[in-house]
Amino acid sequence: MLLQWFLDCKMTSNKEALGNRLEKLFLKHRLVFWYDPKREFEDMLEELELSGVETRKISNNEFGLKVEVFRNHTQKFLFYAPTPCPPPKANWLLDLLLAHTEFRTDATELLLEDLGLGRGFRDLVAAHAAFFKSKDRVQSLREQLQPDDGERQIRLKMMGVVYEVKHPDAESLLLRMFDSFAEEVRDGQGQLGVQDIPGKPGQQLENFGLVSAFWQEVKQSYGYTSNSSSLLDFLLSLFKFSVHSLLKEDPVLNTTVNPLLNHWKDSRQHRDSFTGIAEKMAGPDYLNATKLAEETLDVKQLLELDTFPEFDQRILKEIVKELEQPQAALDVLERWIRQRRESYWQERWGSCYQTCEAATALLRLFEELDLTLSNREEGLQKYVATLHRMDLHYRKFWRHYDQASQNNVFESLGKRLEKRYVNEFLLPLNRRWSELIETPPWQSGVLRSQSSFFENHVQPVLDRSAKLYVVISDALRFESVSELKERVIREDRYTCELEGMLGMLPSYTQLGMAALLPHQTLELGEDANKVMVDGQSSQGLENRKKLLETALPGRATALHVKDFLKLKQPDGRALTKEHDVIYLYHNQVDAAGDDPTTEHRVFEATEDAFEELLKVFKKIMVFNGNHLLLTADHGYLYQRSELQDDDFTELPEAPSTPNKVSRRFVIGSDLRDTTNVWTMRAQDLGLNGSHHFQFPRGLQRFRKQGSGMQFVHGGASLQEIVIPVLTIKKKRTSDTEQVRVELLGHTTRITSNLVPLSFYQLEPVEGKRLPRTLRAAFYRTDGRKISEVHEMHFDLNFSDSQQREVKKTFHFIREAGSNVEVILKVESQIPGSEQFTSYFERSFTLSVAFDTDF
Repeated sequence: MLLQWFLDCKMTSNKEALGNRLEKLFLKHRLVFWYDPKREFEDMLEELELSGVETRKISNNEFGLKVEVFRNHTQKFLFYAPTPCPPPKANWLLDLLLAHTEFRTDATELLLEDLGLGRGFRDLVAAHAAFFKSKDRVQSLREQLQPDDGERQIRLKMMGVVYEVKHPDAESLLLRMFDSFAEEVRDGQGQLGVQDIPGKPGQQLENFGLVSAFWQEVKQSYGYTSNSSSLLDFLLSLFKFSVHSLLKEDPVLNTTVNPLLNHWKDSRQHRDSFTGIAEKMAGPDYLNATKLAEETLDVKQLLELDTFPEFDQRILKEIVKELEQPQAALDVLERWIRQRRESYWQERWGSCYQTCEAATALLRLFEELDLTLSNREEGLQKYVATLHRMDLHYRKFWRHYDQASQNNVFESLGKRLEKRYVNEFLLPLNRRWSELIETPPWQSGVLRSQSSFFENHVQPVLDRSAKLYVVISDALRFESVSELKERVIREDRYTCELEGMLGMLPSYTQLGMAALLPHQTLELGEDANKVMVDGQSSQGLENRKKLLETALPGRATALHVKDFLKLKQPDGRALTKEHDVIYLYHNQVDAAGDDPTTEHRVFEATEDAFEELLKVFKKIMVFNGNHLLLTADHGYLYQRSELQDDDFTELPEAPSTPNKVSRRFVIGSDLRDTTNVWTMRAQDLGLNGSHHFQFPRGLQRFRKQGSGMQFVHGGASLQEIVIPVLTIKKKRTSDTEQVRVELLGHTTRITSNLVPLSFYQLEPVEGKRLPRTLRAAFYRTDGRKISEVHEMHFDLNFSDSQQREVKKTFHFIREAGSNVEVILKVESQIPGSEQFTSYFERSFTLSVAFDTDF
């Protein structure tokens, strides 16, 4: 039965209820009309007692009733007619009826009255009777209805009730359907094409007779027509539209579908359904995206498209193919990579593009490579200034390569770059470097010695009565700290300076750690496994604490980073207050590299070290430590490729058994130079004692059982002995700012349903100028969004201003309006959050004819 919850009242047998309802109407109206075509209430009419109300029957006396109404302009009247309400043209009392109200008594009339709808919507209620059987659905609909709603708006809001959408339109309903559909397919409960509209809500649309109205909305919004409309057919049309530039057929849908596509992809709420359905649609049974991508002759066509992940696969293949050419078009490739940063599938393919980006950086460095070294000082200066960047981008290439979802695409490129890195950079650089350093003493006029670290870097801070943290990260190379410096600079109120030190030889942990402590003398113990600082062992944390205490009684201490990070704020501030110098020891890179089973993870460990060190820096500042130094004990050599026999050299013969043998050095007595090794005495290296030290020339390693071969240290290569010193201070005031972005010259009148706009990043990202993320969309003055939302990342570091322009095209929905003011709202993401705040707005006049070809 229609609206059972209304019929339960049984107004036909309840005179009191009728009277109460009439009394309520007369509180708001002077005239009430009551049409009773079945004469069900005629006998009850005289029994009704309505205070201050005159009852009149309508019976060919309309003129007289009008006269009476106008003469008695304060009297309330109940006009009863035992007939149906006449049609408007035959209703002499129509003006009074429209000006006042009508009392209704059948279920449909009661429902219309409850919803605030006129009698003209009886057919709509009858057509969708099943919808109105639920009190909750009626209540939800009532909350959405507006006085000027027509049948189309009412049906649309009924669909909104079904899908729990407050402001329903074709787009919002479709997005809910896509979510429901993708969930069923993902759970294995359905497949493409099984249902016209999936899920329980889809079945309800069918039961409520709303399916035809829904497809009419879709047709009106997007131009979709089909002899057998279904969600599958619409999805095929939608995805075909998104790639119509690759197809030899005209799109079925019109351009107003662009905002739907973009909202679907960009919405955090709905993006999972896009991912699932796009992957299905890309399959060979549907649009066969792999074939589409492979048959596209000009890959530039794919650069504008991000519908299917297969497009990225083809683009990446093309980039890798070009990177392997003798004269790769690096400028073009960098633009392609930058353009794909905003691809929908960036999360999946981001590491692949970062691999390509690192490869282009390496190739640029090869183009500029100059290994001319006239002396030791020039070698050190060049490495600190530029050459270290080759190691940096080599590390980044293999780091991203290891993370890439399909690194088989890069296998050939990786081998080529590896070969060039080793044969064109590492080998010739260190061969020439070896020629320059074999003459003692081991010292430099351009880089201060690691042995004088405390004197040159720590003592001056103490002399100013300031407190200092010294963070020592085992095997953190100069090139790695160069990258870390850029990350630190981007932190608010942090300043940094990076310089190089000439590291100790041999470049191994015990000696490097000892050199960083306050001391007068350094000497190796008898077995060379311990380094004595002023005659005391420096082995381990406790001995280093004792040495610091000796040098600075009651003013210095040392901790492992893992223990420091556990400190709560009160304990940490007490630590800072009670000491002038705190040494913190950190070991992630060396821990991975020195183990043959994990040496291949050394670049991953470097990234982990960055993250942990940034936590340490921030915690130091929280603990009121405003000055800190980051340094290392030594660097390392690493190559991804396996070493060959000619990469090794035999240990030279010696009169006695060596005290210590490593891949990159030997310590013993009375050691002599040979063809493949060179020798220095302890005094040549700034050490006490009588030990001799031998090093293989260039990149060679000594043969030795049980240790890693690709990750090594202890030798004299620039990668091993240029030690970073990063000085970090915290300022009192904020000193970072995001880059500024402006909208380039544009007309204020829009005459097309799509409008291209250019956003210009005013300055490059560098140092304290940080990237900015914007999102932009067009809105009507009533706040309704009428275009897709574009999210843009302004992180460009080009000095050429033309390369800092970002272009976006906005498409308007059909309901945008014409000859109306529209507003472009641009919002900026708040750093460190997912929230956005207003950045700027621009007003436009939209003058577009929204015809069927829109």
